[in-house]
Amino acid sequence: MYKNYLIFNSRSGRARKRNMKASDLIKMLHWHGLANVELVEEGMSSIVPHIDPDSMLIIAGGDGTLLEAMQVPGILEMPIAIIPLGTLNNLAWSAHIPFNLDDACEVAANGRIRRIDLGRAGNMVFTQAAGAGFDARAFHVYGTSREKSLFKAVRAFTAALATWEPQMMRVEIDGEETIHEAVQVTAANTPVYGADLKIAPDAVIDDGELDVGIIIGCKPRAGTIKCLLGFMEGKTLDPSNILRVRARRVGIYPATDAMIPVHADAAPIGYCPVTIEVMPSCLRLMVPS
Repeated sequence: MYKNYLIFNSRSGRARKRNMKASDLIKMLHWHGLANVELVEEGMSSIVPHIDPDSMLIIAGGDGTLLEAMQVPGILEMPIAIIPLGTLNNLAWSAHIPFNLDDACEVAANGRIRRIDLGRAGNMVFTQAAGAGFDARAFHVYGTSREKSLFKAVRAFTAALATWEPQMMRVEIDGEETIHEAVQVTAANTPVYGADLKIAPDAVIDDGELDVGIIIGCKPRAGTIKCLLGFMEGKTLDPSNILRVRARRVGIYPATDAMIPVHADAAPIGYCPVTIEVMPSCLRLMVPS
């Protein structure tokens, strides 16, 4: 029988709206049969490496909480259950984990383990997607905001839209290199990322590959703006505007002296060049039976 540890992010979107406390969630977990739930009150990086690998770790928060957790040494040695308390919860949605809290607690208590893929961009482990170009520029702008909200995310994307131009990029897909004048290059593990951005609607989280999308063919500038406005609204991109391929490893390099920003799960992580690769079947995730 697994021991159970809870990481609870009280600042996540749904937790704030409900004024939810960790003790409330622990009661719900107890009701579903998860006994001996211990709240991890200190930083994850100082606690997780010392937890017994046979323990189960329950992460109650959003995609940002998960991103932080995936960087902690030893986190992949134990089963993970997600209680979706964020604003978007893209990994939970991709794994069919219910957003209803009672149902999510039931999955944590009585679900099954599914081994899913993660990705790595440089030194950053991600759950959803990483890439370079327009979206990364928007995430860099958004990352400077002290307060996070969907409104501020839209404002950051609008600011990036006003200034971003397609860039010449060398893209290496599993060792084969091509050059594109691209708006962005994204390697996705999940069908959606960020605020419902659909660059890889057919992505599967346990197929051992990343779905790579290269947005191209948006000239003149009015075409770029129309393409990206639809993308920002969560629409699937027209096939004439995107090249799609699956890969285990992607390298993105500037073909000029331009500074091309990079992100991983919407977190700014610097500038190209960057290597992005899949980490197959590395996370043991509790999902519905």
